[in-house]
Amino acid sequence: MKSQGFSLVEMVIVVAILGIALGLGIPSYTQWIRNVQIRNHAESMQTGLMKARNEALRRNLIVSFWLVKSPNPDVLANDCTLYADADADSKGISWLVSIESPHNLCASAISDTASPFFLAKHAAGNGGDQATTNTGPAAANVVRFNGLGQVITSLADTITSINIAGFNPTSEDKNYRITINSGGMIKLCDPTITVTTDSRFCS
Repeated sequence: MKSQGFSLVEMVIVVAILGIALGLGIPSYTQWIRNVQIRNHAESMQTGLMKARNEALRRNLIVSFWLVKSPNPDVLANDCTLYADADADSKGISWLVSIESPHNLCASAISDTASPFFLAKHAAGNGGDQATTNTGPAAANVVRFNGLGQVITSLADTITSINIAGFNPTSEDKNYRITINSGGMIKLCDPTITVTTDSRFCS
């Protein structure tokens, strides 16, 4: 009677094939996760900017979107500082939407009645710990929307663009840019696109 099951040689071959498949697949999976985190960080910032603009329109007040740096990117604590030149291309850039400056006040609760009047907040470590952030112009750290949803552009610290890239970049990274014009238009785009008619083009 013919025996059932696998021989030792067959099992060794199967294990070897699985090992090769895993070895080829793991780098691709790791890069995919990395690109998801970069995308999440970009979309989070776009959401924060839209929240600031919508609240400015709703309240007919100046509402600001701030970039901040914390020693621990997972936590918005009161040791936070406003984004600066030295923070460019580093991990841990978080954002807040508020009526007043969040400097050294990032642990404050979301509130309509207590300073600095936080309306939304997001720690960088929450899904974006492989992403870096730098702004145009350099060291700009805030977008102030007026009651008409327009950007107050007269101050030097006003952000006009935010570049989101991978930390310790690789050739496989998928990077993004957010542009904000004076009328309050917020666009998430792909800086590698050169065709001006492509909706992903950064105008």
